[in-house]
Amino acid sequence: MDRYYAQKLDNLRYDYIVIANNYENPVNYLMYKGDVPFIHDGVVLFDLTLVNGISSNRYATATVVNHKIIPRSISVCSHIEDEIENIAYRYFSDNLHIVENSSLPSAMNYLILNHR
Repeated sequence: MDRYYAQKLDNLRYDYIVIANNYENPVNYLMYKGDVPFIHDGVVLFDLTLVNGISSNRYATATVVNHKIIPRSISVCSHIEDEIENIAYRYFSDNLHIVENSSLPSAMNYLILNHR
């Protein structure tokens, strides 16, 4: 299984959303790897639900230049548009096993899968 899922966003303030598929933070992974293969330049929104649960640090943003994350640009995003949040919830609904096999507590899994 891939560490993350990346989807291009059209007509939104972010160019891509990256959804963590497990407890490993994709921001850290992509910085360690030194390459963001799916985008050359732009802004990426990271959904870290399976890393941090449903909390104030669920979402983070980062600017990518020349396929590399600019470390100073990483910031926690406390609010996102409903349209983007729905993309993440749809992804989790379509991939129940990812949530069910996560390291999050059962109660948190229930909230994620029931869009609470």
